[in-house]
Amino acid sequence: MVADKVLDGNGMADEDNAPVIRCLEKCGFVREGLLRRHRLRYGEPVDMVVMGLLGEEYRAAGD
Repeated sequence: MVADKVLDGNGMADEDNAPVIRCLEKCGFVREGLLRRHRLRYGEPVDMVVMGLLGEEYRAAGD
């Protein structure tokens, strides 16, 4: 089964993109950090939230 092979996952979203952050949280991801001024959006620096999910957390959520 594919779920048995999942090791870890990560995702990133702009700090002000609440819908994407909420979606990742609903999938089991947790906030692991903040990359300050990580990228430019329309020429302005934007902070990005780093989200992570460990394989064992993913498998435990399926139980």
